[in-house]
Order: sequence, then structure tokens, then C-alpha cells
Amino acid sequence: MQITWLAPTLLYVLAIAGLGITVKLAMRDMPWHDILPWIALSYAIISVVLVATGATKLHVGAGTPWAIATAICGATGLIALFVALEHGKVTTVVPVSAAYPIVSAIFAVIVLSEQVTAAKVAGILLVVVGVIMVTLSP
Repeated sequence: MQITWLAPTLLYVLAIAGLGITVKLAMRDMPWHDILPWIALSYAIISVVLVATGATKLHVGAGTPWAIATAICGATGLIALFVALEHGKVTTVVPVSAAYPIVSAIFAVIVLSEQVTAAKVAGILLVVVGVIMVTLSP
């Protein structure tokens, strides 16, 4: 069994963990919408490097509408997270926002016809209980 997905997943976890902290620190001195240009700049730099090195290209095809939808979902989610962090504590907002796998799992079953095992359902229920506990604690 290959687990080539594990390293990038752990990097994602670390990056998102850092995001909650760095956004809150940045918002001490600027509103969330002033952070967005910096994010756009970082995406632009990464995109230019990938195109320049031949690692990617601007692909237009059948998957393009889904790529655009992905960009919209990503930007919307990030902005919503920033607004939530503007009004809430990192220790509450980030754990609650981490409940997105529940919605992803439901969509995966409906849209992608993926199977959900009893173990996955149990894990999802644990996430729900965790979100409730984090939300209700002072």
C-alpha cells in the first residue's frame, strides 16, 4: 500500500495550522481584506515559477469549469475563515472550521459515488462531537 498522499497531507495540516495563527497576528494591524493581496501575490509567484519551469501550463479543457469552481471555493473559504477569525478566537474558529470533512464526505458519496465505511462514519461522528465540545466550551 502506497501512502504518497501522506507527506503533502501533513504539510497541508501544518500550513493550515500556521494560517490560523498568522492571520490572527496580521489582523492585529490590518483588516482581513488587506491580507488578500499578499495571498494573491504568493499564488502569482508560485504560478509563474511552475509555468516557467514547465511543471504546469494553463490547461483549458473539459475540467476547466471544475478548476474555476475550485478556485472560487478556495477563495470563498479563505475569506470566510478570515472573517470568522476577525470575530472569534483561533482556538474556537479553527477546530470548528476543521469540520469540513463531514461536508466533503457527504459530497463525495453523492457526487463521486465514493463508499463510506462504518469506520469512516464513526470518525465523522467523532468530528461532530469534537466541534460541539469546542463550540460549547468557554
